[in-house]
Order: sequence, then structure tokens, then C-alpha cells
Amino acid sequence: MTQYQKLFKSDFIDKLTSDLRSGRNVSLYRKPSFEYKDENILLNKRIVINGLPEFTIPTDGQFFEFENAVKLFNCYPNLNRTQATDKRMWTFMAHTQYWQYMKARWPLPELAGKGKIITHIFDHWFLDGSKAFSRHGIASLWWGTFITYDEKRKNPFELTEEFFSKQDYKRVILEENICFYKPLVHAILEYIAENKELFEKHWAPKVRFLIRKLNFISGYKILSSLPKSTIKKIIDEYKKDIEIIKTEII
Repeated sequence: MTQYQKLFKSDFIDKLTSDLRSGRNVSLYRKPSFEYKDENILLNKRIVINGLPEFTIPTDGQFFEFENAVKLFNCYPNLNRTQATDKRMWTFMAHTQYWQYMKARWPLPELAGKGKIITHIFDHWFLDGSKAFSRHGIASLWWGTFITYDEKRKNPFELTEEFFSKQDYKRVILEENICFYKPLVHAILEYIAENKELFEKHWAPKVRFLIRKLNFISGYKILSSLPKSTIKKIIDEYKKDIEIIKTEII
């Protein structure tokens, strides 16, 4: 039996977000399940699902993002970029089949004020704002896999594993326009993986420095027209600059 993607209706999401901004439904995110009615659901028959995988629930500081990301990606073999920007789909998924995963992976900050808790919910359960894909608990898994999957490799998820090995990859790659050119993303991840000693210490400022340099270069050179090997050579030109970085201030 063919399975199609379910979505929350836009007006239902609008009601959820409006109530949340007013602080009226924060308590919903402490409940064991999220309640909704069939009348709040649409069916997108353009998105066929290859099963609904059970996520590994985070425990003891282990998030299992790589493992769950691969499961999710394999579930949507034909999902395209346009479809993957639909906030109705990701909001539905975060509130339904992956509710238990979301509560374990992104638990509400107990000691924070209501304002910070509301922001936390918007960041991870909804696609809200310009940095939405890097922060959303489910969308970030699919997008992280989509931009790193390489069918030419013996293990097509090799770069995906590197991507999910550090949380900062989401922020420094998924929040930048460079994420839409896969060979550039692959070149960055390959270079870092091939130069582990270079990035062993002060990883975050070094990677942010590298991303900023590539963004600057993209202003006068069309990186999307270059092959991966050429991009890696460009990155290597900054090796000495990267070596001397020791603090967050660059």
C-alpha cells in the first residue's frame, strides 16, 4: 500500500504558533503525546514515503543523529528541495511520529524563563526564521544528509557521518547559501576529514574562518562552476592561516 506524506494545515500551524507566542500552549510540549484532529491534516500525494522508520531515542548524552538521519533520508528517496522546504511537513513530523525523539533530543530547558522556552520550541519544532533548517529537530537531519550524500562513494553516507559528528556543522553550513552547492559542501567536509590534525584543536573557529573565506571568495568567483578538486586546492591555500587560529576571535 502506497504511503503519502501527511501535513499539518497552515491555519492549524498558525493557531499553534499564535498560542505559543502568547504563552498559552507551552504545557503541550511537556505531555507524552501531541493531540490533533484529522481535520487538521492534509495528504500530499506528490511525496511518497518508503516506510516510517523508528528513530533511536537519545539517551545518556548519545544523540544518534547520524543513524536517525540516514533512516529518515532513506524513507524519502524522491524528496526534492522544493518539497523539503514545506514547513507543514516538518512541523507535522516533529509533533507526531517523532514526538518522543524530539522530547528526548530537545528537552525543554527547565530552569529557563518562559520566553526562552518558547524560543526553544520555535527553534526545534517549527520552521521559524532564516536559520530554521539548521535548528529544526527533523528537517536538519534530512537536509544534513541531502547535502552530504555522495552516491559515487563506496559508502555514500561517509560525509554524512562527518557532518553529524559535530553540532557546529549545522550552524556553519546549513545556515549559509553554500549549502545549496553539494560539491562545495563535499569539498569542505573532505578537506577537514583528510586534515584531522589541522582541525584537532580549536575546531569551531577554524571551520568558521574557512566558511567565511569561502563566502568571501564566492563574491567574485563562481564556486558553483568549479569541481570539488579545485575547491579543495583553494581551501588548502589558507592552511597556514588555519594553523595559527587558537581562539574564537579571528
